[in-house]
Amino acid sequence: MTTYTVKCQHDDSDVFKAQRDGGEVGLLAFRGGEFKVSAYVEPDAARAFARGILALADRIDGGVVKTEEPKREIKVGDRVRVLRDDPYTKTGEFIGRTGTVRDVKDYESTMPFRVRLDDPRGTWDDESWWVAEVEPLVEPAPLADWERDLLEADKSAPVDPRPRVGDRVRVTRDHPWAAPVVRGDVITVVETLYDRDGEDGVRYKGADGWTWGVPLIDVEPVPSDEQAVSASPFAAHVEEAKRLLEGTDHTGADVIVLARELHENA
Repeated sequence: MTTYTVKCQHDDSDVFKAQRDGGEVGLLAFRGGEFKVSAYVEPDAARAFARGILALADRIDGGVVKTEEPKREIKVGDRVRVLRDDPYTKTGEFIGRTGTVRDVKDYESTMPFRVRLDDPRGTWDDESWWVAEVEPLVEPAPLADWERDLLEADKSAPVDPRPRVGDRVRVTRDHPWAAPVVRGDVITVVETLYDRDGEDGVRYKGADGWTWGVPLIDVEPVPSDEQAVSASPFAAHVEEAKRLLEGTDHTGADVIVLARELHENA
């Protein structure tokens, strides 16, 4: 049943409703949310009445039309929100609550909708209440097939276990002729060398200021509870080697060689 409703602009509990009743048009009047009177007219009389109302409105605003969608019929099973509840008992207590319509009485009733409330506080044994006005809940639109596919693809996408820039990793093998690190040192990844020709690896910035590479197979993740680990102990030997060679003609490689000697004799 399609119902057309108009509310008083000064008191929205004063309402006129128009709806079909068999072969007639029913006009219903409510005052303070309570049904007062009804009139049932033939279609021709309803049209004449409607044209009269339109003529009066045109004299006021010149005929500017502001259309309003007819209210959707509320049915048993609909999910709704309570706009006006019981004007006699529990007044205002259930407004704004959501629930499921269990029964619909004649629209002439003061409280035509019995709603089983999601939040049943204040109801009696069946968690429901008769209320005066409800509005349908807008359910989310169903996902399109391509949207579901994207979500499923995202869930099934494999997680790349390789270290990322910023991760801290532990070296698992000494590299005497490559990077200045030894087994057990913890380094911070500053660059990744993946999916290219040659062996995968990671780069880190050494204490000497140079950027060094370590094969991926020679590092392992540092557990989260060890992420705050201090800098590599080898870094201290690099700093010591720099101090010892200060003022001499030397290269970065000389610093590393001396640092290794210091590390091995420590």
